[in-house]
Amino acid sequence: DYFVDDRANGTTENSIQDPKDTNLLEQFQQDEQTYALTLFSLGHKLALDKCKYYIAAYKRDNIRHRHMSIQEYPGEVRIRDSFDGEPVMIKRLEPNQSHESLGCLIAISGEMLEQFETLQDKVHDWRNRIVVSTLTGSEGLTAYEAYLKEAMRYVLPTSSLSQARCQELDVIIAPILLNAVSTHRNCSRVILYTPSKVGGFGILNIWHLQGGEKIKFFMLHYRRHDTTGQLLKISLRWLQLEAGTEVPFYKLPYREIEVLLT
Repeated sequence: DYFVDDRANGTTENSIQDPKDTNLLEQFQQDEQTYALTLFSLGHKLALDKCKYYIAAYKRDNIRHRHMSIQEYPGEVRIRDSFDGEPVMIKRLEPNQSHESLGCLIAISGEMLEQFETLQDKVHDWRNRIVVSTLTGSEGLTAYEAYLKEAMRYVLPTSSLSQARCQELDVIIAPILLNAVSTHRNCSRVILYTPSKVGGFGILNIWHLQGGEKIKFFMLHYRRHDTTGQLLKISLRWLQLEAGTEVPFYKLPYREIEVLLT
């Protein structure tokens, strides 16, 4: 039987054992082949048809860096799943091509189109079910809070949806929520998103929901000092180095320094 443990391996240029005779792809292939044969020797077998990989190689266009495509940085990786098996070419993904990991669609370039379309389909399906149902207003709110909101909260910490895309989702959801609180469906959405202490209904729009989930995710792992927290700290230090400013980059207007950051 195949055995897959969702392990993610990575190889960087500074981990190449013999830089004179081995390039990055060759070192990566050696690392992955060792892992595949180790699994096989323990009675397991790597499912090569499920394996995928990216190459994060950057190219500067004017000021900003961008990920190089497969055409710009060609190469392939072939791995055997057993000692006597035939080498199989592993699928390589473009930097902007998403892969699914624990229900989230992620691309190393930060492209969120596929994740957005998946969320959009989920929101449309929820709305259509609510429209043809006989739920009361309070039950409709419960359906949003217990199902749709929680489904979105699961993926939003790892997503980077733009404000415009978040508003596209809000446009689908808002009429249902306005109807649930006994307000005309064409009424301004401001009343939904205004805090209850000043007369609104205190419902977070998708943009704010995403921001809140990201802050929770960041603070949770940063304070735990776990593996994810360590990666976040490395990323922060790298961003500071890229920005090249004497003050912390997070104290500067993002719109002014974003062109300096990858």
